Amino acid sequence: MNGHHVDLTPPDPILLAEYEAVLPGSAERIFAMTEKKLDAEIYLDAAQLRAESRAFVGATYAAAFFWWVAVAAAVGSLWFYRVSCCFDRGRHGVGA
Repeated sequence: MNGHHVDLTPPDPILLAEYEAVLPGSAERIFAMTEKKLDAEIYLDAAQLRAESRAFVGATYAAAFFWWVAVAAAVGSLWFYRVSCCFDRGRHGVGA
């Protein structure tokens, strides 16, 4: 990999010593960047878990209330049809 460090795990102590020789304090900066990256990943994972939980609860409520709405719409449409038929018979003199 040509001496480049990409993973979140810190490099070996020899490589850290070489970084420190070139730029003092660089080992501390490497650890600080690694900790920040890990904190960001933990935060994003928790945010994703919260979003998935909210979506699941929303879908559960939607599935539970959909049937009530569908039944109410069916009953309402039948009632409206029956009432409208009664009014039509009264106006036109049909069925009396």
